[in-house]
Amino acid sequence: MRKTGLSDTQTMQLNYWADFSSLLKKKKSPLSGHGRPAHRPSWMKFPSLGNGCRLAVGMNTIAYRLHAELYNDGDNAKPFFCLLREQRRSIERELGYALAWEEKPGRKKIRIFVGLNDADPHDRKDWPRQHQWLAERLNDIYRVFYGRVQALDAGG
Repeated sequence: MRKTGLSDTQTMQLNYWADFSSLLKKKKSPLSGHGRPAHRPSWMKFPSLGNGCRLAVGMNTIAYRLHAELYNDGDNAKPFFCLLREQRRSIERELGYALAWEEKPGRKKIRIFVGLNDADPHDRKDWPRQHQWLAERLNDIYRVFYGRVQALDAGG
């Protein structure tokens, strides 16, 4: 169903996240019921883990790519990023896969994420596979980062 003022793609994105939210609920994810599509519905954000760090999932409908991420755009984003990056080996070992660690010069925001290529969000028949992948990665990132984020102290 198309909502007034939304493009077909935006309507698809909202439906995509609604179905994804249902999967999180079905899996009894600790994040179930906490995600909300962002003002641009190409991604869904979750409440803060603390210290300005948030989780999100997103889609790129042109590049056919999905991602699950931890991001921070607060005043301590860069120091916290450095503290987390010091734990990169143990974090990735605990996850069982590598992450992309993105720190953009001249910008406050940092991202730590994992992506899935060849995932077309327009292909509704593929949503179960895509949602399963996103749910697993999002829950993994939550599990591995929650305690670490709570313990962050930029003061030294």
